[in-house]
Amino acid sequence: MRDLSRVGIRNIRIAKSGLVDGFDSVEACAKKLIGIQAQYQQFGEISLFHRVSSGVTLDGLNRVYADGGLIKLWGQRTTVHLYGVDEWESLNAIYAPRRTWVRKHCEELGVDLDDVLGKIDRLARTKRYVGKDEIAALLGEQAKN
Repeated sequence: MRDLSRVGIRNIRIAKSGLVDGFDSVEACAKKLIGIQAQYQQFGEISLFHRVSSGVTLDGLNRVYADGGLIKLWGQRTTVHLYGVDEWESLNAIYAPRRTWVRKHCEELGVDLDDVLGKIDRLARTKRYVGKDEIAALLGEQAKN
């Protein structure tokens, strides 16, 4: 039987987060944790370093990015979010249709957000990297607002 005291629950959470035994790979870590979020990219990568038992090297991490094993997204205030491909598909299916401030703002600007997101998705599936300039070009003059 598990210890369900405050201390016991804390220890379970620490173990499940990969800080005791670690995950087998960067991809397994991102999948099990449903992504890594950090204020800056380096701190997200440090989080992976502490949670992957086989060790994470810069070359290995760059290979994972290049092979498309992780999706790296930049959020507001320069936060970085690292997701496994399957987890991103699921998260996107849940959150994309919601009426968020982004959707409302795009409507005010006359931008068809679903059309822009579709174009970004098509680019990302062929290029593996879509830069800010390419996204701004899709938004046209509205990117300046």
